[in-house]
Amino acid sequence: MNKRAKESLNEKCNRLEAEIKILKRKNVRLDKQIALLREQKLRAGNKNLALQKELFTIKSKQTRRIEDIIAESDEESAGGINKSSDKDS
Repeated sequence: MNKRAKESLNEKCNRLEAEIKILKRKNVRLDKQIALLREQKLRAGNKNLALQKELFTIKSKQTRRIEDIIAESDEESAGGINKSSDKDS
């Protein structure tokens, strides 16, 4: 192999090594971004779970209130029927 071909190969090799270094640095940055995104996703998932629990609690309380109101209404209706039948007798 002649001297010129060796120099050309050497230059290409140097450029490739420099490009590899750049790509490795970019890869490290991307790995850090991926780690941050995973952490954010985990936090968002935990927050979502907490919100779902809170929503369930609120819905349960509302259901209990509705059931209490219905029960009170039924008791008042039953009491009213008993009172009117008591008046008739």
